[in-house]
Amino acid sequence: MKKPYEDFDSPVPWEPPQEPDFDRYFVDTPYEDAKDEVVRDLAAKLAEGVETPRELAVNIWNWVVENLKLCYEPPKSARDTIEEGEGNCFNRTNLQVTLYRLNKIPARFTYTLCYRDYPKIFVPPELVDQLPVNAFIHNTIEVYIGGRWIEADPFFDRPMLPFDYQWYAYDSFNMVVPDHVYANLGHTPNILKDTLLKQFKEIGVTKAFCQKNIDPYTNQVREMSKEEKWEHLEKIWGKPYLENFARHTYLKSCPYPFWKVPDDVPDPRKGEPSRWLIEDEIEDTKSRYYKDIQQYVIEEGRWKL
Repeated sequence: MKKPYEDFDSPVPWEPPQEPDFDRYFVDTPYEDAKDEVVRDLAAKLAEGVETPRELAVNIWNWVVENLKLCYEPPKSARDTIEEGEGNCFNRTNLQVTLYRLNKIPARFTYTLCYRDYPKIFVPPELVDQLPVNAFIHNTIEVYIGGRWIEADPFFDRPMLPFDYQWYAYDSFNMVVPDHVYANLGHTPNILKDTLLKQFKEIGVTKAFCQKNIDPYTNQVREMSKEEKWEHLEKIWGKPYLENFARHTYLKSCPYPFWKVPDDVPDPRKGEPSRWLIEDEIEDTKSRYYKDIQQYVIEEGRWKL
């Protein structure tokens, strides 16, 4: 079987890693996405002008969180995900993996079992409480960059949260923080299509059901002000968990192993970073995330490029 990139004219200036047994991380997804013209056009567009795998990894992640709304729905193809402009964790990551593999970056699916309260921020709580399950499978991915696997979770679209965040591909990024993790289930070369289809069939949830009963709630959260979103999250999760979530997202967004804090400037990680994040914005995202993280400097107590 041909690997997706072998008959795709990717503009990236590198060759795929030659590590043993890596062929499994270059197979097509179960939805035969890698041969679809719409998917290939997007893969080529996002790879234009990039120089390193890390740069492209961030470029693809940004496109997902900025262009695909989070929703709850059964599995669908990557092309449908692009054209409908929305998807849940496995539909978004299914597309994400295809875009990486077409551009010669190994990618694999990872699975986290999270407690049932976690999805209540975008699925009506009363509906979650009626489902015959005690935990949900959260699907994300890992990409192979710089000789190691790095997790790249695009779970929330940007308008869903009361603060901004950014993945830089220097550290693993998972939007389900340890407070809500029941178990880490490991990784697979391909998405667990049959398992996911069976889960949706058993609970009787269809696309039409989601559009009628879940999408209005998710859109309502998305349209809230930052202050209203913060209150919504605090009501669902409680203040201690929400603040842990904000700190976790903040620290993973700004890869602290690369920070150098001047001696005369207080470390912004101390105190109450979660409250500070509500007011924080990432300026000029289209140019900002390409710059090397070590160009960070402190200005007025905040990390800026």
